[in-house]
Amino acid sequence: MNTPKKMNTETAIAAAQAARAEKEALAAENARKAEDARKTLLATDSGFRAYDRFLNMTGKRAVKSNEITKATLKAMGENLHHWLEHQPEDLCAEVFTAMEFGATQADAKRIAKHPLRPAIVTEMVAIKAAEAKAAKEAQALADAAEAARKADDNDTPEDA
Repeated sequence: MNTPKKMNTETAIAAAQAARAEKEALAAENARKAEDARKTLLATDSGFRAYDRFLNMTGKRAVKSNEITKATLKAMGENLHHWLEHQPEDLCAEVFTAMEFGATQADAKRIAKHPLRPAIVTEMVAIKAAEAKAAKEAQALADAAEAARKADDNDTPEDA
């Protein structure tokens, strides 16, 4: 009967390091093969090269567009308070109503704490929410009626 030999600590560490090095070498070889395959495709397939250029170009444009959007929103946010100070209360109420109604619940709570927010906005948001709910229910009823009409049309036999 063979009994497994116990490895001493140094042997176990060396074996683990060797296994890790082998694994890393295999991963590096696979990465090199993938990169070689990509380079081969780029060298031989004009469609792939065009697609690769397209991805690089659109990625750069998307980053630049995102940076422009962030800068624009920052500028608007920095000037909104000053603009609101010089607007009539009814316009401010409409602006705050639109912002709160379109915001998440957490953001709506933050917006509601703005010092220039008119008190009537709470009521305006509630009215707008009720109108949206009624419109959604009316659309659901209309969709159900349309589905029932289509089902009736499919069930009636057609005369030849």
